[in-house]
Amino acid sequence: MQTKVTMRNNRQPVLSLIIAAYNVQDEIAATLQSVLTQRRQELEIIIIDDASTDATWAHCRRFAAHENVILHRHTFNRGLSEVRNTGMRMATGEWLAFLDGDDQLTPGAINQMVQTLDSTTDLVVFGFQKIRQGNVIQVFKPTNNLQHIYTGAWNKIYRRQLVRDLLFPPGRFFEDMAFTAIAFLRASHVKVLEAPLVKYCVRDSSITQSSTVVKHVDVMAVLQQLVDYRTDVAQPQDVPAINMLLNKQLFSHMFQVLRYRQVSLKDKVGVLRQLCQAKRRWQTGWQFDDEWRRQCKDVLIWLAGCALVLCWSAKGGE
Repeated sequence: MQTKVTMRNNRQPVLSLIIAAYNVQDEIAATLQSVLTQRRQELEIIIIDDASTDATWAHCRRFAAHENVILHRHTFNRGLSEVRNTGMRMATGEWLAFLDGDDQLTPGAINQMVQTLDSTTDLVVFGFQKIRQGNVIQVFKPTNNLQHIYTGAWNKIYRRQLVRDLLFPPGRFFEDMAFTAIAFLRASHVKVLEAPLVKYCVRDSSITQSSTVVKHVDVMAVLQQLVDYRTDVAQPQDVPAINMLLNKQLFSHMFQVLRYRQVSLKDKVGVLRQLCQAKRRWQTGWQFDDEWRRQCKDVLIWLAGCALVLCWSAKGGE
């Protein structure tokens, strides 16, 4: 189901904001208010409900009369990747940005977004606030350094032409990683906007906060896109940075798996083995960080994880 309204003065929008919503009936109204209270005529707002089973769609429909709003609903649940892919196909703006249905824009964010766009820039990276139970627990400072980028899709603005043939991998956790890294590598000029423009609201029930250890297997399939880009497209001078980013992501997931408390050792080792195999297969080297203390710590923890796998196998574990 889709409801489309005509842009004011029939002008092509500068920015298309794609809002993904699934079972966020308690948060979606605040999310949409944070956008619509500061809207501009250059903005196209695409709200996609992924077949929510609660009142999310009813809340979304209340905003259908607002100018420059497009509503769309999937007939069955397809996952966040497909929501974003659908939004990109529907978008008509020169630029794209993403927002999750339980997050919010900060006051004045739209103005800052539009004002920072220019003809020489392909990608804009901006800051965000991490919120838990209404309190700011972290303020993220953006960077244009590939090794240290935040791989979430929603703290960036993309020139639509830059990502015209990129898709988020359907049915995967951590779907942003390769998409954002490849967009970064393609961009001829990346602009950094330090202001926090998004309130990233952490919910214990959200997809990325799920404690299921098996979800970390998905990171290998997602990062394979970046490995393929490194092999087939990347410039030689970009390969060390790509390898470090791959190492950082593999390490991050190994560290998370090791920290799980209510997960059996067998399940942990199963995921750790796949992470170790991926690193060896991808030949990413041993540069995890460009700061020597973190580099030493990360290498030691990585080796400990690999040692755990070897010990388990030596004792006859599956």
